Amino acid sequence: MSRLTSQGRSKEARGAVAGVHESGDSVCVVVLSPQDGAHSVSQSRTMTRSEAESVLPGLLSGVTRVVRVTPLRETICRVTTLPLAGTADNDDQTAGAVSLLGEAELPAVAPAHRRGSGVVGLPMADGARHVLVTAWTGAARDPLGDIDEVWATPVAALAALWAGKGEQAVYVGEREGGVAVLVQSPSRLVARVVPTEVGPAAGEEAEQVLRETCAAAEAEEPGRLPGGRALVLSDAARAGLRAKVRGVRDEVAWMDAHGLALGAALLALEPRRSVSALAALRSVPPREKLSIPARIGTALTNPRTAWLTAGAAVVLLLGAPIALAAGRAAILGARVREIESRVGGQKELEDRAALYQQLEGSRWPLTKLLNDLSTLAPVGVTVSSMRVNAGQDVNLRGTAKSQELVTRFGAALVDSKVFSKSTINRTEFKDGGVDFDMTLQVGQPFARVPVSKDPDAAKNTDYAALPLARRLYGEGASNDSVASADRPSRSRRGGATSGSPGGSASGSPTAAATERRPSPSEVVPPPVSDADIAKMDRATAMSEWVKRKTYPQKNPKLDAVTKQRLEEEWPKIKARFDQLKSTEGGGS
Repeated sequence: MSRLTSQGRSKEARGAVAGVHESGDSVCVVVLSPQDGAHSVSQSRTMTRSEAESVLPGLLSGVTRVVRVTPLRETICRVTTLPLAGTADNDDQTAGAVSLLGEAELPAVAPAHRRGSGVVGLPMADGARHVLVTAWTGAARDPLGDIDEVWATPVAALAALWAGKGEQAVYVGEREGGVAVLVQSPSRLVARVVPTEVGPAAGEEAEQVLRETCAAAEAEEPGRLPGGRALVLSDAARAGLRAKVRGVRDEVAWMDAHGLALGAALLALEPRRSVSALAALRSVPPREKLSIPARIGTALTNPRTAWLTAGAAVVLLLGAPIALAAGRAAILGARVREIESRVGGQKELEDRAALYQQLEGSRWPLTKLLNDLSTLAPVGVTVSSMRVNAGQDVNLRGTAKSQELVTRFGAALVDSKVFSKSTINRTEFKDGGVDFDMTLQVGQPFARVPVSKDPDAAKNTDYAALPLARRLYGEGASNDSVASADRPSRSRRGGATSGSPGGSASGSPTAAATERRPSPSEVVPPPVSDADIAKMDRATAMSEWVKRKTYPQKNPKLDAVTKQRLEEEWPKIKARFDQLKSTEGGGS
């Protein structure tokens, strides 16, 4: 069976007690709990041995003691008489006298932990008491678990149910092969445990045993036992059980199955030691609890243990100093390694700081270089990408309106002293402009680029006095607005076209100015007709062609209708641009 555990229990605790009776393949459990000064059946169940593996742990949770009933055929019993002159009111003295009687009656039949004796039945006329002496002679059994576990014989459990009420009590164990009988007469009490055949024949043998026991007790001739009954008690005994224990069922089948388990639990809950001793048998001898010094002394009485202890002491005396020295060496070695690692880390930090200081002195001021490039780039030059190789050179890629602007841009970079050399690697005429690649060598990265205030706008680099808007759109334009003109003016940075072809300016430049708006990716190019395309000049055609060509790429979520319109318009505009480019002067 499965092993059980119980925490916080005490052998002396009078908490819930479980009686367990195993008969054949059947296991019966009755749990008695104290309630309002009495006992109550909190649980009762009959199960097979295989079911008990999983069911017993739940049934016995919270139980402080388990009383198991010994196999019927492995027990013997005797009855003797104890005069109680002067000891009737002292249970401790009675228990001591009962224990001595048990040792005298069954001295060599079973060891002391397998014997039990206790007072049973009612007092005799002279005040003497009957003492039941029982013994368990079978093999030891494995415990159910860690719960405090004791044993009681079937005849002792039967005596607890009988309680001296009625002339006789009988238990017939058909599956165990035995009969337990108690018969009381006015003059004596006789108890017997007799092995029988296993099966229904045990009932017939039980009647014969009962007649013989009645004759030995000088009691009246008994009647026939009820057929198929396992437990036979008088009506008075049954009524006494129901009055003593709450929850006892007045059912023959329930009493037959759970009777002995109930009797064993009642014995364990009996407050009188002279009675509860019948439920104090042990499967194995109890272990004597010794103090630690006593246990050490007992162990040293063994020569082998003594020699091993002496050898261990010698090894400890000789090895302890060596072990301590090794420990100190290990600790010191660990500290030395820690100090070395700290010194090495400090050296690494110093080397890193020196590297950072060197980089600080030799690195290029990239923000300044970007500002210098922006200042020196002529109007009409756009730098699209810049790649910097620290300590080597700067690679530029961009577009310009003409080859002359590219050449002027390279010369301005060298004249600034910031760059010592400029090399034009590639120029390519494309779409009305020039694509170029340029390589620059940095000469004096911290040199100051002077601001030119030349009246010529192409050479003037003072963008505070002459803003970029005025350079692009003429007088009246600012970085916040674009001046109106007699011809359409177009933002080089992607602004919307102001005015219309053939229109004329009206009012002051400020009144005609319009606000500059975001990049073309935010405004869908409007539809154009073939007539509008035929009126476009070369600059307008290039601008409108680029807008319609790039807008779907910048706006991938564009609806299909607009995307198709733009794809149909830009080839027509490009054809107009190519036509204007091939004609002399590029006019419309």
